[in-house]
Amino acid sequence: AAVLLSQDILFTTPTFKGEEGEALPLQAMLLRELCNSQKSRGQLDHSFKLHKGHGITTAGNGPFGLESLRSEADYVAPPRNADEGVSDDLSDPIIPLGKCWLWQVLSSTVSPPPEASAQQRSMLLVDAAAVIISSLELLSCMEDNFGSSSRHYTAQISAGTKLYHLSNSCLFPEEVLRDEQFESLFSSLFVCITSETQGSTIVRASMAKAYVEACYCHSRINRSKKDEDDAEKEKLLALLDGNVRPADDFSTKEVTALVDFVGDMCSAYTEYGAQYEALNYCMRLLLLPGFPSKARVEVLTKLRGLLHLLTFQNEMGDLAGESMSKALEVALDGSHREPSEVLNAFADALCSRGINDNARRLDAETGGYAYFIAIASLARSYSCSLRSNETGAVEAVKKRMERIDDEATAHILKVADRLSANEKDDGKAVV
Repeated sequence: AAVLLSQDILFTTPTFKGEEGEALPLQAMLLRELCNSQKSRGQLDHSFKLHKGHGITTAGNGPFGLESLRSEADYVAPPRNADEGVSDDLSDPIIPLGKCWLWQVLSSTVSPPPEASAQQRSMLLVDAAAVIISSLELLSCMEDNFGSSSRHYTAQISAGTKLYHLSNSCLFPEEVLRDEQFESLFSSLFVCITSETQGSTIVRASMAKAYVEACYCHSRINRSKKDEDDAEKEKLLALLDGNVRPADDFSTKEVTALVDFVGDMCSAYTEYGAQYEALNYCMRLLLLPGFPSKARVEVLTKLRGLLHLLTFQNEMGDLAGESMSKALEVALDGSHREPSEVLNAFADALCSRGINDNARRLDAETGGYAYFIAIASLARSYSCSLRSNETGAVEAVKKRMERIDDEATAHILKVADRLSANEKDDGKAVV
């Protein structure tokens, strides 16, 4: 591993501007991680000596027996509580890297020690930004090269997994997001990956499922052993009872993990003043049908008053233009009947809760993307209710619309009327 990670050609991209022989930030970080703890140094020492090398110590073969190198369980640290400190003994060796190792760099954390000075913290954040930019450059290069061997590797990782780890990069300190290269690299990579998920409801659902699963697996890193035992007991009881959840459903723990992640993303969006388009991409993705309704409602609720900012600058310049139309087709395609809790959240975004409600509601003039999505979703629901002639459904829609102002109500009725006259109500028809 040390020899492989020392090969510059594996990390060099066409945009690299460093000097020849200079280690790239990502490469340098991985090499440092090989020796970041006593256990990882022992692993590296054993590996060198196993291959007739001198090793990095004068001791024997080290703490790793030959058979242990074939068993991940022998050297992966046990699960720990989130409030437990990270000691040298609990640090996981970087080897084996794992299938998604390069994407997991984007979902790592930067934790300056409490005793670090302002200058040390600043230097650490500069280094972190360099590592993230280096990772984004390499991933962009690999995703773009469709016929190359690197593309074969990236094709083995689901789009949802990629998008989850990529979204995590927006949770880094603002010093990272402010880097002049971050925004452009993030945007191009995000668009490249999401283009793989368009055109099919099944593909969209598969992407959302992989995203949620990646989120849950990531959240388990700091879970206690008790949590893991409880999860196994739940699975066993479900099998005994015959209550095996559908393939398109999510477990309670998965939804909880995603809602926690959405909360972090919304906090970052608010804290950073909604000024980074990278976060707009993430928020708009989480609003798509296919994701758990609880998480979608969380976005609409926590960003209430800021939803009009989900519109990109190029879309604001021409709300009826091609960019906005394509974005709406993607967002609305394949969704026929939204869950009632999502529709209620859209209705809340379109109305004022009272004279003491200071949150800005969505309106036709400035609401942009979020306004169009809310109107289209509510109109589609109304149209479906009329077609089905379900008394309860129609009454529920009318009651929901009573809270919305006249302008939005008129737009909903107009769209619903056109949908009722149309045989199709896919994304293109709604737009």
